[in-house]
Parts: sequence; C-alpha cells; structure tokens
Amino acid sequence: MRIMANAPELVTESGYLNSERDKLINFLKQYANIALAGTRGEPPRKYELEFNMRAYVPDEDGISVGRKHRILITLPLGFPQNAPKVEALSPMYHPALNEDDDSFAIAAQWARQPSLPDLVIYLASLITGRIYKVENPVNPDATEWYDEHKKDLPLDSPAKSNKEQESLLGMLEEDDFNPAFGMDEEIPEEDPGKYQDQIQEIRDLLAQNQLYILGKRLNELPPSLWFPERDEAEEKVKKAKQETKKLFAMAKKQEDAGNYGKAVEYAQAILARIPDHPDAQALAQRLQQSSFITASLTDALSEQESAAAKGATHEHTQASGESGPPIPKQKMAWLPEDFPLRRILLGALGVVVAFWIFTLAMSDQSTLSMINRRIQDGQNYIDQKQYANAKEVLENVRDNMPGLTVLWFRKGGLKKKINKMLAEPALVESTHRSRVKYKGNYVDRDTAMALGEMARMEQAAAQQLANGQDDEAIRSYSQALNYISAYPVLGDEQKRLDAIVKKTSVGLLLKQAAQAEKQNNWDNADDLYREAETRLRESAAESAAITAEYAPIVQKRRSGFRLRRTLGQAAEAMSKNRLDSARSYLQQARQMQATSQDISREDSILIDATHVQLQIYEMLPKAKQAFERRQWKEAAALYQQAISLADNSPPEIRQSLADLLHQVERTRDVAFANQALREASRAAGRRDWASALRLENAALSRLNSGHYDQSPEVVELQRRLEGQLAQHRQHSGQANLGKALEARGAAYFRSSFPNIPEKDLASLKATFLRREGARQIYELSCMDSSGGRASKLAVLFAYDERSGQWTPIRN
Repeated sequence: MRIMANAPELVTESGYLNSERDKLINFLKQYANIALAGTRGEPPRKYELEFNMRAYVPDEDGISVGRKHRILITLPLGFPQNAPKVEALSPMYHPALNEDDDSFAIAAQWARQPSLPDLVIYLASLITGRIYKVENPVNPDATEWYDEHKKDLPLDSPAKSNKEQESLLGMLEEDDFNPAFGMDEEIPEEDPGKYQDQIQEIRDLLAQNQLYILGKRLNELPPSLWFPERDEAEEKVKKAKQETKKLFAMAKKQEDAGNYGKAVEYAQAILARIPDHPDAQALAQRLQQSSFITASLTDALSEQESAAAKGATHEHTQASGESGPPIPKQKMAWLPEDFPLRRILLGALGVVVAFWIFTLAMSDQSTLSMINRRIQDGQNYIDQKQYANAKEVLENVRDNMPGLTVLWFRKGGLKKKINKMLAEPALVESTHRSRVKYKGNYVDRDTAMALGEMARMEQAAAQQLANGQDDEAIRSYSQALNYISAYPVLGDEQKRLDAIVKKTSVGLLLKQAAQAEKQNNWDNADDLYREAETRLRESAAESAAITAEYAPIVQKRRSGFRLRRTLGQAAEAMSKNRLDSARSYLQQARQMQATSQDISREDSILIDATHVQLQIYEMLPKAKQAFERRQWKEAAALYQQAISLADNSPPEIRQSLADLLHQVERTRDVAFANQALREASRAAGRRDWASALRLENAALSRLNSGHYDQSPEVVELQRRLEGQLAQHRQHSGQANLGKALEARGAAYFRSSFPNIPEKDLASLKATFLRREGARQIYELSCMDSSGGRASKLAVLFAYDERSGQWTPIRN
C-alpha cells in the first residue's frame, strides 16, 4: 500500500546531543562571567561550568562570599525528557542545594523550561541569591539565612560581554538605527560610593514596600549606576506598575457603573501592591465617600417607602370596615393631625441628595487638584531636564486618571494638556536618546538587545525548519519566546512567536503521523492525530486563526487516516489469506467513502486499488495449486488472468499495485519458462531443433526482461535455459551441416563409383561422429543394391570450421 505523504528523517540521539553542545557554547559566548570549563564524553553528556560571580559559600567561620564556583551538569538517558543532574563541585550555600550529595533541586524548573541555556541562567540566579525561595527547599536553614540577609541580595548577576551586546544590536536592520540619538556613545559606569545615601534609601524603601517613591528614586539615579538591589527593585516596581495599571482601569469601570463597593476592593488591591501610591489613596477615599452616601440615600428611601406602605395599609383597612388591631395614635399625639410629615421627609431627602452632589463635587475638585499637582510635577521635571521622570509622571497621570463624577467633563481637557506636554520636542528627543527605532517605535537598549537575540534564535529556527529539523526548530522558537517573555513591550512579538510554535508543533505531529502510517504503525499514527487535535483545542481560545487554518487540515487527514488504516487492515488480512476479513474491511472503507466529504482523490484510488488487489488474491489460490502440480501452462494462464485485472484498471491503480504485480508477473514467467523447457525437450526429441530454439529463446527473453535477478528460483531457471539453449544450438548446427553434406553426397558417390547405376544408390545419410579441434567429422553413407543384395557404402568427411571446406578423409 502506498501512502501519499513524506516525513523527515528522525534526528539521532548523537546528533541531538552534539546540537545541544553547540547551542550551549554559542549561548555562553554572550556572558563574560560564565564559562564552559570542560566537557566529558563524545558526544558530551557532562558539562563543567565556571561562574565568576559573588555567591554565599560555607567556611570554618560560618557563611562568607566567594567569587569563583564550579558546577557539573550531567545529561541522563532519555534527555531532554528526563531532567539533567546538577552537582556543585565547589562549596556553595543555597536552599536548593542538598548538602548531603551536593546536588541542586532543579526538576520543577526543568519541567517549565527544558533548555540547557535557560538552566544555566537559572543556576546563576540561584547561586547569586536572585532566586532563593524555591519549591520544596532541601536546606531550610539556608532559607532562613537568605531571609535574614535578603537586603544584600542579589549578590551578583550574569554580565553580558561587550562583543555580544554589539552583535545583538547589529541583528536589527540598519535603517532602524538613528546615530543622532547617541547609540555609539560609551556610557561610563558610575561609582556606587558617590551615591551611598541614595542607595541606602532605596534599600529602605524596598524593604518597606514603598514602591511609588522607590520608582521615583530609581529614575533619579544615573542609568549606568549598578548595585546588587537595583535589578530586584526595578523588576518589582515594573511588575507592580503593570498590575496596578489594570486594577486602576477596573476600579474606574466599576466606579462609572456605580458599583462603589467593588471599586473600593480594586482600590484596596492597588494599595496592597503600592501602599504609598497617592492616586490610589485618593481613589480609595473618594470611593468610600461615594459608597457611604449611596448607602445612606438607599436607607432613607427604604424607610420612606416603608412608612408610606404602612399608611396606605391602615387607610385601606378603615375604608373597608375590616377590624384589626388598634393603631397606637398616642405615639404621634404630640404632632398636629395636619402635620405635613411626608413633605418634610421629601425635603430632607432633597437636602441629602444636594449634600451628596456637593460632596461629589468637592471630591472631584480634590481629585482635580491632585491631578494638577502631578501635572505640575511633570512640568518641574521638564524644567529641570529630568525628562525620564517627567515622562513617567505624565504618562502615569494620563493612563491612570481617577474617575470624576460631577466634573467628569474636565477629564478631556486635562488629557489634551498632558499629551501636549509629552509631545514637546525636548522631551521626545531625550526619551529617544540612547534608544533604537524598531518597527516605527523607539525601544531602550535592553529591549533592543532582546530583539537582536530573538532575531538570532528565530533565524536559527527558520533554518532548522527549512532543513526538516522540526524538533530543533520548535525548541529554538520556544527559547526565543521564553527569552522575550520578560519584556512586556514585546507583547506582539510574543503572540507571533507563540503562534509559530503552535503551528510548527501541529505540523510536526502531522508529519510524524504520516511517517507512522508509512510504517503501518496505525496505533502510533492515531495517537499523533489525537494529540494534534488536542493542541488545536487548547489554542482555540488564544489563537482562532491557527485553529481556523489547521482544524480542517487535521480533520481531513484524520478522516483519510481512518480509511487508510481500514485499507491497511484489509491488505494485512489478504497477506494472511483471510479473504473474508479483507472483504469486510473493504466494505467498511466503501461506507466511509460514501459518508465522508473529506476523502481525497488519492484515497479513492486506494480503495479501488484494494478492490482490484482483493480480486487478484481471490484468483491466486487456483493458480498456485496449478503451479505446485507443475501444470505450467494452466498456471501461467491463471496468473495472466490476475494480471489482466490490473491491466484493465486506470494507470494510477496499476501503479499503486506495482509491488504485488511484480511478484505475480515473476511467478507467471517462471511457469511459462518451465512450460517452454518441457516443450523444447519434446521438440529436441523429434530433432526439431528450430522449434526447441524458438521456445527456449522466448522463455529466456521473458525472464531477462522481467528484472528478476534477485530471485534464486529465476536465476536457477535462467541457468538451465541457457545451458539447454547452447546444447540445442550445437545440435541444430550439426544438423544443418549434415544436410549440406547430404546435398552433395549423391554427386560424390556417382563420381567415386561409376560402375554402380544411379538407380541402385539409395538412403543417402550424413551422421556427425566427433570433433577434432577445429574439424567436425561426419560419416556420409548410402545403400548399394547393384549386386542383387544391399550393401553399405560409407565415406568419412571432415568439415574445417575455419575455411568452411569439406574434405574426404577415408573410404
């Protein structure tokens, strides 16, 4: 059976390990303080790494800081499905390090990111203290130590090499760079000693979780100033800003809908993340006031409606004459009977509403004052040429502007004012300085380097995909996706790469399924198709485009697979001579063809080919029986009838049955050749050499043209035919020479025996006797009846094969 699909060759384990080694070596070239100290094995299964960075180490006096550390990574059998083993070769101290066997607990991390480069960075984060709160720590004492010294963490970080930074920036298009923005300028590192007070304040703010002021203080520091807490502080502020931005939007939405209680919850969630955020504090205060007034108004209206309902009930009872409990009028006896209680209550309600509106207006005015103060802060930063701080303050006010109630119409004007300030040339130019233009937008150096690294990984993945290395391509795309996931500004790139990973994964599953089909591994193919469908279902919510593109393809391939599997089962049944089962499978395939719209033309041809194949198999037992009985003529005719079934079918069907037909044709030609040998032997017995030669030549020609050289049976039959053909050619030649001698024998006898009347010479005959070198010896004889009785006259003649002459040698 032929399957119309091709699959790439599988990558060997040796090739994969060599590829992992090359990727790790290239990855480590990016870092100045992480090096590959050596490998073991070919291909390598052990990697010894050296980390030149500050980390805690145990010593005689307790715990101190070391600067050089070695780690051994061992790749197990079943890598990468099984996590590597990581051992510390030098003393280290960490919650994830087992002091009994010096092994790091990295299984959970490997399950999330099964990549050697990602593992190296994770190990660097562990030993420098950037990450110390791990799942299921194996050294609880170390966890307590790190908690007590967290103000000193992280101790260090991986340092990019200068060469790598240049190469990453060079990965972007040249047209996207603007030299006027100072990309080529060297930024000298600042001395942390000059900023000890500011650094200490940042540490205190970080410990107190005062993230709003912390963000302002970080922006006031030079970008080139580095100290251990800076990365953690910037990351914490960045994460808090991202979270609170969403919470502000949700709080505003709830406030606009009048759901003040829910809006207060969001405001409190903001304060839980950034307790010192002034906008969040103002928002929470305003929402609490609005919630209180709304609740008071609701209670007042409820009381009024309750009183009105009771009065109406009483009047109805009196009017109807129904008896009921007496009304305690003495409670209202101090009021005149015509006292306008309802009007007074309505008036009081109006006062409450007016007070509420007044309170909202005052709250709005307070919010506007706060917004204007923030705008003025931005202007002051612009005047002081602190453009980064100005941009952050103004964008924060614009994007997180609190909701207004009575004075809602003022928001539009404020936003226009902020946008106008943000568009000032000095602020725009300073913002873009030391940045890179990418797809029309300016990004900072770190993001530009991330884009360059992403482009390198994506280029390698595309090349692997072009080479049919789909597994490697998926790993490279996933690595690129993991790499840029830390950059929210690259959200579009993350979505694009995520879509590529999903599409490539589904495509690989389809290729593997086709390969499994080709090997008749139907269960494995079924599992692969099911996994492809599962992947599509999982990505349906995230990417409708991928589902829309691949769902019809997978459905069509799966429908075709079910049919091809059924036809494969039919073929297997035929090969085991279970023809009834084969007929049943073929009938199932016919039903699938009739009920499905996803059956391709190739699969339809496959159904017809299986039908013809079944007809051939139904004819073979009788032909085989005749063959085994050496009824060669009948066997050859029956095999030819089976072949004629395919000959009368379309060319596509005959092509799909090529292997089967080749076997049937070989058996037919063997039967034909054996029949020819039998008939040639009979012709030779009659000395009908011409018929014998004709039969043998025809049989030999058929065997030679069938290309059956690989069959021992055919080779032996060819040898027999060639030997018998050579022998019969010799006999035929001798017979022809004898006839030529007989034609001239009568004249020879008349001239040699003139006394014998010609009428008395009879039974002229030439007989081959022997060969002497290049001469053939014949006896020429006749019967002489001239003396009244018959006597034999005989002469020996020699025929010279070189000269072609006859010579009498003895009477």
